[in-house]
Amino acid sequence: MEDLDDLFTDQLHDQLDEQLNDQINAQLEMSTAQAPPPGLAERLDELRLNGCSQKIAWSRMGAIAYITSDSRDVKICCLQFKENKGSWGMSEYTDRNFREFTSRFYRGYDFTHITWNPHGTDLLIIDSSGRIAVAIVFIALNRLIIAKVLNGDPEDNLNAVVGSKWLDMKRRISFPHGAEKVEGVWKYNCSQYEAKGPWSPFQKSAFVIVTRGASIKLFYHGMNDWSEVKAEVDGISSSEDMLTHADFCSDKDDHLLLAVHNASRVLKLYNIRIDWQMPTKAGDSSVNSTTLSVYHITTLDVCRPSLNLPNFNSVSVQGQQEDLELSHLKLLPHPPDDASAVPVVLGIFSRMSAMDTGVSSVESLLSRWELREEKPMIDPIFMTLSTKKTPSTELKEEHVLNKIDDIRVERLLVFLEQIHSGSNFAFGYSDGDIEFRDRSMSIQPVEDRPDRASTLMGMGFTFDRLEPSLHMALSPHGCVKTTFGKVRECKISYLNLPVGLAALDTLDKVTASFVLQHTVSEMSFNMGNNPTDDLLMTMWHFGQQYLAPQRREMEINFMKDLYRTLNFLDKCADPNTDRLLRFVPLGRALSMQGAVGSQSEPTTRWSLTSKVAFTLQSLRLIALSLSFAIIPKSGQAATGGSADLDINRPETLSYITTQVGWMITLVDYILDQLFEVNRLFGTSDQLDVNILLDKASEPYYPCLILILCTVTRNYIRYSCKGLRNIPPLFQLPAAIPPSPLAPLYAILSTTIRGCVIPPSDLEAVLEATDQQLQEVYGTLSEAQRQDVEMQLLAAGEIPPVLLPALQKILSGVVEGARQRAGDSEAELAFKDWSAVSLSKESEEKKPSKKDRVFDGVRKAEMKKGKVRTRVCLRCGGHMEDLIPSRNQKGWMWNMMRTCYCGGHWVVEKPKEGA
Repeated sequence: MEDLDDLFTDQLHDQLDEQLNDQINAQLEMSTAQAPPPGLAERLDELRLNGCSQKIAWSRMGAIAYITSDSRDVKICCLQFKENKGSWGMSEYTDRNFREFTSRFYRGYDFTHITWNPHGTDLLIIDSSGRIAVAIVFIALNRLIIAKVLNGDPEDNLNAVVGSKWLDMKRRISFPHGAEKVEGVWKYNCSQYEAKGPWSPFQKSAFVIVTRGASIKLFYHGMNDWSEVKAEVDGISSSEDMLTHADFCSDKDDHLLLAVHNASRVLKLYNIRIDWQMPTKAGDSSVNSTTLSVYHITTLDVCRPSLNLPNFNSVSVQGQQEDLELSHLKLLPHPPDDASAVPVVLGIFSRMSAMDTGVSSVESLLSRWELREEKPMIDPIFMTLSTKKTPSTELKEEHVLNKIDDIRVERLLVFLEQIHSGSNFAFGYSDGDIEFRDRSMSIQPVEDRPDRASTLMGMGFTFDRLEPSLHMALSPHGCVKTTFGKVRECKISYLNLPVGLAALDTLDKVTASFVLQHTVSEMSFNMGNNPTDDLLMTMWHFGQQYLAPQRREMEINFMKDLYRTLNFLDKCADPNTDRLLRFVPLGRALSMQGAVGSQSEPTTRWSLTSKVAFTLQSLRLIALSLSFAIIPKSGQAATGGSADLDINRPETLSYITTQVGWMITLVDYILDQLFEVNRLFGTSDQLDVNILLDKASEPYYPCLILILCTVTRNYIRYSCKGLRNIPPLFQLPAAIPPSPLAPLYAILSTTIRGCVIPPSDLEAVLEATDQQLQEVYGTLSEAQRQDVEMQLLAAGEIPPVLLPALQKILSGVVEGARQRAGDSEAELAFKDWSAVSLSKESEEKKPSKKDRVFDGVRKAEMKKGKVRTRVCLRCGGHMEDLIPSRNQKGWMWNMMRTCYCGGHWVVEKPKEGA
């Protein structure tokens, strides 16, 4: 026989090849997909032994804290827009002050757990001995300062912490219900509810912990300092009674529900009540009369999965139960949108075992118990044994745990977090994947209706990169994750929805989804800012899949819908400009407009609408600063006898002077651009959209937007009004020698006189614009008026309906201002507009000053290397790293806490030798 292949038919030969290929592919899949990351076994042991072992945490403010590989330090990183690269990345530097403290006070013990408070300003740091430190964010997100070291008990195993919870503060939390398109307009459906208690009556930070020795402790910041309250949860008679896991959740009547699990696999539930006692006199914190009351609810004698799953072998069930050990314990409170629901105890049982192939087999089981109140039933036979006839319906209700079917996952769960106000849950696995499930533990479905939009997870977004990891954290809005393995190197990935350029119908729904999540974030606004940098980063990456025109359309539609949900146009028409300035949501919306216009081109980092938004933010900052500095407590403008002015402080006077200089430059810049447009078109040329775009696109077009848009016009008018209030200050005694403030007042006087064209000429232009636009808006409906305003502010385009009014403004009041300027108009050609310019050409032609940076808040130049600086995470702007003094006014400190664009600061790494 010449060939062995003749022994087999072709069909049999193909079947053998197919079977062999299947076996090879199966082995390859097993060796790649199921290969655990290094250190997974150690991480699983850590999760089994202690329920308080979170090594990475993402704050609501945007700071990512993580414990280093040696477990002796905590570092901070943040999402950051890299202006020099035109893309989002991560900050790397952590201020050195915290490292110096930990090396001095935390010798011999490893950090085991970190967690942020609900506002993201305080970080709880727990070590292996049970010692607790509270670190606060000081000015910049990457600067931590230890505010207090708590827990004075002996450092031993019984005092190790197995569960912790920050108490929430009284605030409103929003819940997204989706968006629906009705007659071509998206309607966003969100609801609000009050955060559940208990709350500290001091409205300061407070948290509770549970130790391995079954003690519960409450720490709260009172009138002056921290206080501690302690109670015993259960007695400890042997090592089997020591606790391994504990978790809290808010219960009805603003109490706490506590679940604890011990080494003998017993699960117990308690009701914790806090009786707050306020001091009778202000500052009296000598007597701490706050008490903790602990009430046992129910017990589950054996806490383990039931394994009543179809793919389990009943013969080996007992062995499988012994192998599966508790790694996570979570209490799921009442959901905000379902009053009939009951609390649920969620236990994650995990196992990792070696296979014959050498590859480890991993799995996790999700076991749940519902906590219900039921009335006990008595057998009728017992009723005859007593003369007291007590019907069973009058017996007191008892708490019982009802088992729900388990869910098996053939992966190892390393991360669990509630998102969307507790209505959904994120399950992170060691392979780097994250699943989003609802309260019933079903995988979150994808919204497929064209007229409906939901959260990004409900739109089919998935994380762009999967890398095996041991530790994981989600951003405040759940759209960016950070992970690291045995080597503590943080890596980030973002939610993404891969689409082709032809899938333009997806763009509208996804834009509505981003608006929905931003609206929920805005409605959930609490103390301080509520950053959305994670949403901005996700939106930016999603937009990179489209061409520039489609990206621009997405940005415009996003901002139009966001402004519409805030109903801010009604407030813009309010003649009381003070209310407009203090309308905080508008400031945050302008911050979003500035950020979404970031571009990847090396010569142009920001779009026109971004620059307009940043200019508005600067105007708002200066207007507020002037109102605080030169308006006395009586509320009237400064007069000759005023002495209670904040500007009569050296630091305030220096701060105001540079801002006034920037404002004076902006006034000259706007008038210069208007004069140039007047020269281009003359006094009689008929304006046309195409001609306007051709002749006045750059750099003059942005200034036309500033005077035509109602919001920008009101901001400029208010700032000019503040400038008018400054000259009377020079007659005050503090401004006249030999007053020590006289030299600083002289600098301010010189700055005011540096204006080439009087600000009153710009005010006249604004007044004429008001009159012309009132005539135009009188012919439009309310909806049409809002469309015009949105076209100006969100799109940066001048609608044709405004061209006749613009023609009258240019040929009338602007021409008159030019005539009055006379020779002064020529002086404008020699001024440096780099600090205020809105044009692209000026960016390209601006001389490079590598040795200088511009302080965006104080509006002053700084010399690089001479001062330490902060950088904004959102726009890349800089500011000198000034530490507030005790004499500094609170309003000035608040102005410097964030960048003028609304972004948060990080401290830049100091130069060598600085």
